[in-house]
Amino acid sequence: MSTFRVFQQRFGWAVRHGEGMSIPFRTRAEAVREANALCEALRLHGQATEVCLDEPPDPPDVTEITEAGRSLRHPTSDEAGFFQSVRL
Repeated sequence: MSTFRVFQQRFGWAVRHGEGMSIPFRTRAEAVREANALCEALRLHGQATEVCLDEPPDPPDVTEITEAGRSLRHPTSDEAGFFQSVRL
């Protein structure tokens, strides 16, 4: 049986067949659509196939999004104006 695995990677989603190279995609939906199309092509030739979906990781906990014990925040309107006027 051929297995196509859909999994999340650093820059999006990917489809992997066996231990071979993976195909990158921007979204999970695109990766699932491609895995299903590949399976269907092989099924037309009598080969048994399946698609396995890895679940995406849980979103980070809000407590993890801190810096030195302080919560990160958006700049105030005064600060935002200052940062926009600074050019490097």
